[in-house]
Amino acid sequence: MALPNGFVDLAKAYTMPPNSFINIMGVVVDLMPTKPLYTGQHTMTFKLLDTAFRDSVQGNQINGLTVRFFKHDAYKLPDIRSIGDVVLIRDIKMTNYRDQPVAISTWNTEPQVFPASSIPDPKFSIAYQGNERIVSRGAPQDTRKLSLQEQAYVISLKSDLSSSVAASTISATEQNKKREPGPLPPNLAPPMKKARSSTSNFGPKFQLVEELEHMRFANICGEVVKKFSNPFGQCELYLTDYTQNKNLFYYAPPEEEEQDGSRDGDIYAYNQPTRKAWPGPYGRQVLKVNLSEPHSRFADQRVKEGDLVLLQNVKIKIGTYSANPHLEGDMWPDNLSPDKVLVQIIRDHQRDLPEIKALQERKKKYEHMRKSKQPKREEEQRPTSTEDQPVDNNSNNSTTQPIKPANGCNPHIRCSHEETPLTSLRDILDIDNIRHKAKLGGSERRIPFINANYRTQARVVDFEPSAIEDFAVPAIPDAERELSPIDMELTQPPTPGYEWFFKLLLEESGGGGGERERIWVHLQHEEAQYLLGREMEDPQDLRKAPQLLAKLRERLCILWGNLEEKGPDEPISNRPFECCVQEYGQEMDEGDEEKALVPMGWKRLHRLVGTTIL
Repeated sequence: MALPNGFVDLAKAYTMPPNSFINIMGVVVDLMPTKPLYTGQHTMTFKLLDTAFRDSVQGNQINGLTVRFFKHDAYKLPDIRSIGDVVLIRDIKMTNYRDQPVAISTWNTEPQVFPASSIPDPKFSIAYQGNERIVSRGAPQDTRKLSLQEQAYVISLKSDLSSSVAASTISATEQNKKREPGPLPPNLAPPMKKARSSTSNFGPKFQLVEELEHMRFANICGEVVKKFSNPFGQCELYLTDYTQNKNLFYYAPPEEEEQDGSRDGDIYAYNQPTRKAWPGPYGRQVLKVNLSEPHSRFADQRVKEGDLVLLQNVKIKIGTYSANPHLEGDMWPDNLSPDKVLVQIIRDHQRDLPEIKALQERKKKYEHMRKSKQPKREEEQRPTSTEDQPVDNNSNNSTTQPIKPANGCNPHIRCSHEETPLTSLRDILDIDNIRHKAKLGGSERRIPFINANYRTQARVVDFEPSAIEDFAVPAIPDAERELSPIDMELTQPPTPGYEWFFKLLLEESGGGGGERERIWVHLQHEEAQYLLGREMEDPQDLRKAPQLLAKLRERLCILWGNLEEKGPDEPISNRPFECCVQEYGQEMDEGDEEKALVPMGWKRLHRLVGTTIL
């Protein structure tokens, strides 16, 4: 069948010069697992085949064109689930890697995946020549572009390459068998998981929290520890079934002593401020699940903390909005049944199910273990006066004092990391240099910065650049970015034409007279995107994009009130808000005159993170 308009076959794509942008379609004949990169991105690699490439000389040698995708959010990668799926890709870039042509995604590449099971036999294709569309997975704005000609080509691809797909499946199975290592000696083998019946009352995808893995789908039954709405009209559930998973976020138990943040010889003295007590369970037992419509509406209205719930078809991934990424779950609408709710509350008549009984038994054991630790903890927490407490001048533990939440905080700003206590700007700045000390070579020295996250209350009193038209700047070329020597296997995806970059001056909130502390916080591209929310379009030259500029101004007004348009003698009219501030360091250039004035040539900086305008 003839190619759709605007597309090239894979044999021609293989011979295209580097930096060519093309549209391609093919059947998946090889699929590698998704993996995270040191840059915070995620990548997936697969091979596509069509009849032209199959019949070419190169096709006989390498069995498919290699395609590589990069995304910061793993769930935005093409949702390919099996060999035999058909993938349509618009605006993908050809490049060379190790003398082999490779198709690599860019920031505007649009993938659309057609599950093999949804593609009809050609003899039934007449039903798809009107308004009927084949089920596909991809961004709605991308899937809507599918033409009848493109849809017909998808149907013919599956039919024409059915034998090649079958061969690829057999080959992949044989390869996996070859890769399987022999049995390890008993003393070196990992602990065996407890056998569970192959059939479960909660479906074949049912898994315990301890079994969850990155980029897998699972049905999960657990107790809701915490629930709240997230910045995008969605809902977040924190769920536990009282099993541990080493890749989950760690909640420290109260009896665990606060660790000294400094280490001899560690010039950066990594530490964190004291966290607010987590009610439990402790350890790595709680999974955060992000729910969107229609699941979020049901959870908001019906689910309460303490309920037992069953969540179906949860996509497990490694979250990216954290310095220490950990597993979390996503629940999006079902493409086949977009109104179907996959959240179920466990009722009394279901309490006799073996899965529920096992969960309740684990909970009892956990609570018994916690009670055994309570008497000691209560004695340790006996109130003492500040004057009675010893002072260790050599300690680098945080002495930050939590501040009381201020009344009248801006309800339209959402701050994550609720487990982190509120800290004053004075303590973040460490005016008295209490925390920025370390023992180096037997003597105490001032250190330039500590890698720490804080949560505070403040309001915006100034910004840079002085014109918000300059809040978007030309992106730094990839060649000028500082890259790790770690082999990336492929070049970085091209950066967009513009990216966000600006600073905000925060002033401490709270009553009382006297001068309030201020701090400049930086917002680079990713932090600014998180602040502005998912509804904000990608940055452009704001002086040539009046609609985007107006939308940006409207969003920032929610954050800073009349700050931009106020007169010289007019007071600022805005409200404080809760936000997360991250401290970090930047090494100064050799020719910088200030380098000699800062400890060890590193400058202490702060950035705004984990904060979103609703």
